[in-house]
Amino acid sequence: MIRFNRIVGFFVASMAATAVAGCTAQVEDDAVPEDVAQAEQAFDVVTCGVDPPTATFVGGIDYLSNRSYNDCYKGLILDVTNYETGFTPKPPGNSYLLTKVTWADAYPGNEAACESLWMEVYLYKEVNGVMVHQQTETRHGAWTDLFGCLVGYPTISFTGLDAGAKYRVAATAREGSALRKMHVKTEWSYYP
Repeated sequence: MIRFNRIVGFFVASMAATAVAGCTAQVEDDAVPEDVAQAEQAFDVVTCGVDPPTATFVGGIDYLSNRSYNDCYKGLILDVTNYETGFTPKPPGNSYLLTKVTWADAYPGNEAACESLWMEVYLYKEVNGVMVHQQTETRHGAWTDLFGCLVGYPTISFTGLDAGAKYRVAATAREGSALRKMHVKTEWSYYP
């Protein structure tokens, strides 16, 4: 009888240990995702203005991100020197240079997930060797019955930048707290 009780006790203890381990694993899998409002505050103007750049370009930018950038708290920092002057020759006609930031990742197929999408972009201009914040643009996912999920509409774009100056674009794209791809590109556009 004593041996039977020991065997039953062993099985009960084993089952309890397995249940505890299962609960622990479940807590880790269901970890609370980062709050979007807190993430937006953590990606901040000051840090992005002083951190070193992810990449540096001359004249204009053409950068397609991956999902693993992490400068200035889950952001990417792109510097451009000699803006416009070092870019391809200006085309004839009424053209102007713009730098735009667009969502370059998949869109969710439902309204709730769409509303968890957001992009934030800071523009800086170098003044006396210091990156000075010029503008902030934020876009959140919006669901439409006709087009489904949209984010980054209207397009985030910067125009009227001074030729020859140094600028910085700091950006993040997220689905909740998960990083998403984006494309930062300088290109010529035309006045109608």
